[in-house]
Amino acid sequence: MTCNNQSILTKEKLPRNLILAATEARKLTETFANRHRNIGNPITLECYCAIGSYILWQVARKKYEIKSLSFCCGYFNENPRHYDFDLYENHCWTKYRNRYAVDITATQFSGIKEEVFVCELGDSNTFYSEISTGIAALSKVNDRWGNQGIRMHRKYLDNLLNQNLAFGEPR
Repeated sequence: MTCNNQSILTKEKLPRNLILAATEARKLTETFANRHRNIGNPITLECYCAIGSYILWQVARKKYEIKSLSFCCGYFNENPRHYDFDLYENHCWTKYRNRYAVDITATQFSGIKEEVFVCELGDSNTFYSEISTGIAALSKVNDRWGNQGIRMHRKYLDNLLNQNLAFGEPR
């Protein structure tokens, strides 16, 4: 699966520390998913996109001092499923420098195998349709997504992130 016109980027085009942060965040999200299996599929990370994107956003900011990464909420356009698009966005990801989607839970979608999926945003992007970013996106997720929200798991997430920051690698 590719973004329109083969615009999936190789990881070499992004800063190495962002790829490290994304790889660590993916592992932390897998740890979370294995502990909280009632949310979704802990193998593909379906239903863990908000939590995974939040973890990546925090690891990038706090451990790698990457300030140009945003938490995003919107639609993954090849995932119509059973969602009511008028009421809910269906996916979360992070956005780097308003130019690239960095998605550590895209494995939940058919054909995507990359644990860190990177796609250039813009006119050629056919996957990601952003509705909100930052605190507004987090508020929507917390208010509307039930057990997929960050607020419900804040204590566990804070502990997981603090362990990662203290020991330098996923635990």
